[in-house]
Amino acid sequence: KYDVALSFAEEDHNAAIALKLALKMEGISEVYYYPEHTVETWGKPLAMQLAVVYAQKARYAVVLISKEYFKKKYTRIEWAAIRLRMAQYAPRVYMLPVLLGADVLRNKLADGVAYLKWNHDPAKVAREIKLLLGKTEQEILQDAALHQYHPIFVNGNYQQVSRNIWWTINWARVLTLGGSVTVAAVAIIWGITQICLPHKNEKVTLPGGSFIMGAHSGRAADMPAHAVTVKPFTISSTEVSVAQYRQYCDSMQLPMPLPPDYAFTEDCPVVNITWQEATDYCKWIGGRLPTEAEWEYAAYKNGDETDRYSGGNNINKVGYYETNSAGKAHPVAQKCGGKLKLHDMSGNAAEWCADWYASYSSSLQNNPQITDSSSRQKVVRGGHYASHVKPDPEDNQLRITYRSSEDPAARKPYIGFRVVWDK
Repeated sequence: KYDVALSFAEEDHNAAIALKLALKMEGISEVYYYPEHTVETWGKPLAMQLAVVYAQKARYAVVLISKEYFKKKYTRIEWAAIRLRMAQYAPRVYMLPVLLGADVLRNKLADGVAYLKWNHDPAKVAREIKLLLGKTEQEILQDAALHQYHPIFVNGNYQQVSRNIWWTINWARVLTLGGSVTVAAVAIIWGITQICLPHKNEKVTLPGGSFIMGAHSGRAADMPAHAVTVKPFTISSTEVSVAQYRQYCDSMQLPMPLPPDYAFTEDCPVVNITWQEATDYCKWIGGRLPTEAEWEYAAYKNGDETDRYSGGNNINKVGYYETNSAGKAHPVAQKCGGKLKLHDMSGNAAEWCADWYASYSSSLQNNPQITDSSSRQKVVRGGHYASHVKPDPEDNQLRITYRSSEDPAARKPYIGFRVVWDK
């Protein structure tokens, strides 16, 4: 609906007006400038409306960043909406931060977002935007390849590869392109571009079907094996990361959970959160926690039916556990993702499921979810970095069929979660 949506603090409205006029001089008139829409609403409803504009209705979000920008509640909501769109499965999304203030404000962009300096030259900024608007996504990518631009990932969930390569680039164009696929962004920063390896933050859709859930032998808690049918659903390829959860907390003005003793990084799975907090995040992002049946079905479909772990029979290849984890969770998606590229289903962080914990029934079941809360425990699946693997299947805490549970109010340094969406 809009070519450009301007995000700015009220104190910087003069710069926003100047840029809007400069864009008009360049022939760009479809610009969302919120003061022109305040007759519709105000306060929090306006902020929510703006979040929708920046997250869905504008081709570009141009963010005017000053020392005032991050002090404001509503501009922080806008920023979170823009960043969420870039991080979560939305192709053809562009963001251009424009730095109005001192260079020290670059600290706010330390997660890798490229930026353009204002330098009191709105005409130059407008020309840059016009250059971008005149190209398709494919043309931008081809142009990037032609000029040896290199990928930099901007979703706040990347890790620096130990063999980092640095290039000096003498191009003046600054572009941030966000997306839902492996190439999450292409960005050219003044002077230097850094190559990073992110986790693959994707959605994986399963067609649904029938399978045998549970174990044929071993622990009583994991038996009996029984036939289950699940409907189609979509599941996140990784556990929710610290950076993703931070976006949610920033948007909702909530405190972050305390970090575990091993001091996780932004690309580690978020832990130390309750079942309800995980559920609330899922709702915020438009999804939900997986049922226990969906979780096990996805874990099986990630490999062959005879695989002991999700993605294969070699646990060192697919998961972090007691022997190879050094007693801590690791950045998501560092291990093999299996056939469906579902990472860390076995090991790293255990995962909350939607169900209350209860004994299995042997009867045929369709889309089961246990709602009986008499156990006062929620299902936790997948094992974690401190789980052990033993020759005896009954004592192997990472096999797909292994069940565990926890008080839903508990905050554990080894329990995280992933998101499911109804198809």
